[in-house]
Amino acid sequence: MSLDTHGPQSHKRIQSASATLGAELRCLAIQEEALSLELSSEDTYEEVSRQLAAALRPPLDDPLKLRFTQQNNYSQQPKPQAMRFPTQEQDLPDMLHHFGQTTDTLFYEVLDLPLPQLERLKTLKASLLTRLPCQSGS
Repeated sequence: MSLDTHGPQSHKRIQSASATLGAELRCLAIQEEALSLELSSEDTYEEVSRQLAAALRPPLDDPLKLRFTQQNNYSQQPKPQAMRFPTQEQDLPDMLHHFGQTTDTLFYEVLDLPLPQLERLKTLKASLLTRLPCQSGS
């Protein structure tokens, strides 16, 4: 988006421009070459997933089986917590921006379940309790 204040009458004019961002996507599971995609700054989380799924070889049948993790700008490694599936509109600049810093790299992983379904699952801790045999005095 640009703001133009230089004109014959100095009117403020806002131009909405769909900027193209070069994003680097790296797989978390295996060390392979980064995949570079040209994405629009207006692309949503779902659109980025769809474009990455189509660019993978072999292509992924369900883009919802992709989970993204932001990059730590200091260590250039993935952050410890993966991004949650967005409940509201989240675009590419939101995905690449964290705590005042912007990167051009996202990490991804291919899941067995679609991300919204995976996030609805609950983790349970089960403990096996056994009865100890009674000790006799003999």
